[in-house]
Amino acid sequence: MALDFEEVDEAPRRPIGLGIVGVLLLIAAGYVYYGVLQQRPEAKPVPFDYQYTVTQKVDTDVQYNGSSFFENGGPNVTDTAYVTNLTKAIDATFHYNYKASEARDLKYSYDVKAIVKGTYPLKNDGSSVPKVWSKEYVLVYPETKTTKAKNFSLNPSVTIPFTDYAKDIDEFNKTLELLLNGEVVVSFTVRVSGNVEGTEFNDVKVSTITAPLDQQIYQLAVKYDKKKTNQVAAPATKNSWNISEHYEEILAASLAIVGLILLIVGFRKQIFKSPYQRELDRIYRLHDGIIIRASKSADLTGKNIVSVKTFDDMLNLEEELKVPIVASPAGNDGTRFIIMRDDVAYVYALGNVLIEDETVNEVDANDLEEAKKPVPKKRPLNQASRRKIQ
Repeated sequence: MALDFEEVDEAPRRPIGLGIVGVLLLIAAGYVYYGVLQQRPEAKPVPFDYQYTVTQKVDTDVQYNGSSFFENGGPNVTDTAYVTNLTKAIDATFHYNYKASEARDLKYSYDVKAIVKGTYPLKNDGSSVPKVWSKEYVLVYPETKTTKAKNFSLNPSVTIPFTDYAKDIDEFNKTLELLLNGEVVVSFTVRVSGNVEGTEFNDVKVSTITAPLDQQIYQLAVKYDKKKTNQVAAPATKNSWNISEHYEEILAASLAIVGLILLIVGFRKQIFKSPYQRELDRIYRLHDGIIIRASKSADLTGKNIVSVKTFDDMLNLEEELKVPIVASPAGNDGTRFIIMRDDVAYVYALGNVLIEDETVNEVDANDLEEAKKPVPKKRPLNQASRRKIQ
């Protein structure tokens, strides 16, 4: 039998160069991200939405004409309803507080007006109360101011001449012989405007005090927003992601992607090995010194074949017979390990072995004289002989 042997002293080189380059690129990506980006000066925050809060409050105090029925000539602080004929005037103080998230250029104006109205409920629809007559009085004339501030407050105080307003509606009814209902509505109006990164905003808040003028007993109806928060969006400053300012992130991501691809390509044979290839590599790695690798399949024609169950048995035979083990390819996914002794071939098949010569005779080990000899005990794989074949 003639065998062609490969001049190979070690396992075939694996294409791990690309894998090593991939690992280096991943390390570089990590350095760029953690070494450069984390040390980069903190960027200026993108201008956020402008937020402001308005709080309001109204304080009132009713003035009576002198009366012996009330201590100090006026109503008590615990009184919640008042006598129309005794009422002289109503003192009111409007409180307005503007508080924003940051200082901005603001323009604001405010005024206080009183409107005396004569109304008459329609008989067909009690919910409809049309206004028949009205007269406007200015208590605080409009005033406009500009400021660059984060917050400001307004606290105008006025005196509402209740008796004079009641006389107006009474004279109107007598002159025209009407029976109109009368009331006075005092309004405190504040207008605030500004600009946030090109976005204009206007805010209007109104506080009112309403009192009937034609009833014997009345109560004050006070309406205002106790607290109101608003936001002004600045769309021109949002999503201002600039590729030139984030080239480090792009570089790190690119290095990581390329490195990962090269790592997979370089080590794909290690990652996707079949069980046969992994076992063959293990055998070569542990017992390369006692294995001769043939470049083509061995010709076992006329040989008596003894099938060996495990590679450990081959190691025991090699130790006993002092004959090297020949590794012979048997197809793409198979290898036969052979020990020759006279006309007997001991064969261990690994993987899917293709039988090229059907004339090969396979005999039982009991029919061979060599097989009658005692088989030595198996030894651990790590004690396999590493004898080199010259």
